[in-house]
This record gives sequence, structure tokens and C-alpha cells, in this order.
Amino acid sequence: MRKIIQAVLAISVTAGLFLTVAVLSWNPLFTGQAAAESGFPPGTIPSDNEMQRVPSENTPEKPQDVSVSETPGWGKGHEELYYRMTFLGVTAGYARFTIMGKTIIDGRQAWHLHVRGWTSQFLSVFYPVNNIMDYYLDVKTLAPIRIAVTKNEKKKFTDEIILYDQEKGLISYWDKSLKKLEKKVDVLPNVHDPVTAVYYFRARDTGASDRARNVYAGRKMWQVSSQSAGVETIPNEFGQPVETTIIKPVIKRDGKIESKGDIKLWLSNDSRRIPIRIYADIKVGTLVGHLIPPQEGV
Repeated sequence: MRKIIQAVLAISVTAGLFLTVAVLSWNPLFTGQAAAESGFPPGTIPSDNEMQRVPSENTPEKPQDVSVSETPGWGKGHEELYYRMTFLGVTAGYARFTIMGKTIIDGRQAWHLHVRGWTSQFLSVFYPVNNIMDYYLDVKTLAPIRIAVTKNEKKKFTDEIILYDQEKGLISYWDKSLKKLEKKVDVLPNVHDPVTAVYYFRARDTGASDRARNVYAGRKMWQVSSQSAGVETIPNEFGQPVETTIIKPVIKRDGKIESKGDIKLWLSNDSRRIPIRIYADIKVGTLVGHLIPPQEGV
């Protein structure tokens, strides 16, 4: 049951891009005191009150990275998306994705994405989960700078921080409560995690199967791109017809395609490219995610 619930929430939290049971079961984290021990110079791990909110209507900077052309569609205005995830037809969990705007981290502008994932009332009887994740994406590359995770799984609480040195290709995992560096992982520069990869592909390279991004999900590195699989009109969260592009992830490891099941996203055919529907036929069963109207108190 625990593995099924984790798989359901993993698909929810990644907005269904592809694989990972690891998204909600990482072991990463944060502190200020151990910054020197980690090799990060003082001041590179800001506390929450050191972050500065940036007005959304700032004059855009001249792009300095070839992957950046303009403000992403999801970054224009206020975006808050709610999803209901079903497993074998039964509601298993929910996820909420909120763009909080821009902030300053260590002198760099970053998009702040706030995510909450939780089990349904039914599954909470067996394994209650209520996890919160705050992602900070570099505004130029949309790659993660920092991820803060607060887990509440079966009344067990953990606070974690993951720090990305994108120039060196290094991820540092910190335990916030213990103020301890858990581990460092050598990856590649400009690496993504599954959630930030979804937001990257919503913004650019949508359907470009030859434009892969390196994605690290806690255990392995994949090269992930997106492939268009047709156009379909489906109802949105209010029951109104919306034209969508069907996107399938292309997942490779060491140059070889890996099958993670039949996974598809239906993205709205506009500048925001909102995931309207998520479908994943994987080993544990069939998961379907539906965009739903915002719900007060959820």
C-alpha cells in the first residue's frame, strides 16, 4: 500500500511527466551553520527572511542563455493549479501547484513554485501524507537552485533542503532539523529534477524530442525530452472544451530508451501549456490526473 501511495503522489507532484517514486521519498536537506563544511561560501544558503520578493512586472533582462527567450506563460499573472489523482478509478490523492512569483536567492532571480501533495480521505486512513515542497528555479535556465521539502507521512515529520550548484554539477542534501550535510551527488551542470523539468517543457522545447534535459530523481540520471503525439479537444476543469497537444516523455539512460510505462500529458494549446489531464499506465496500475477547480480549504 505504501509503495502505491508513493507512486500516486509522485505522479501528482511531477504533474505526471514521467517516472518517479523517488520525488516524495528523497533524503536531502539544509542548514546555515554547515555551509562552510559543505564548500559553499557564507551567504549562499539564505534563510527565508533573507529572500526578497521581486515585482512581477520588472523589466526583463536581456537573455544570457540560449534556452531562454521570454517570461514563461506560467509566469505571467497568478497561476494555481489543482489536480485530483485517481488510481484504478478511486481518488487517491491531490496536488496543488502555485507560482509565487520571483524572489532573490544569493543575488540571483528565481521563480518560486509552491507545491503541496496529500492523500485522499480514504487513503489517509491507511497512510496519511501531507507534503509541502518549495522550488526555486533560475529565471534564465529554469533549472533548480534550491528545493525545500517538509514531509508529513504517517505522522512522521522531516525537513529537508536540496541545494544545486548548477555550474559545478553538484547537489548537496541537508537535514534541516539536524543541521547536517547528508550527502553530495555529482551530476551534470544545468540538471533538473522531475518537477522543474515539467515547468521547463511547459515553457520551451515542448514536443522537441531532440532537445533533452538531464533529470536527476534521487537515484539515477535520465535524459528526458518531450514528443508530440497528436491534438485532442478535451474538457478543462470547468467542463469547457479546450484544444490540447498530447505530449509523451522520451526517457533515455546512457543513450538507450527506457520504458516507464505509457505516460501522456494533455497540454493546453496556448502560451501557458497547462497540463489538463495526466495519464500513467505503470507497473502498479493506471493513474489518471485531472485538473480540477480551486477548492477552498484544500
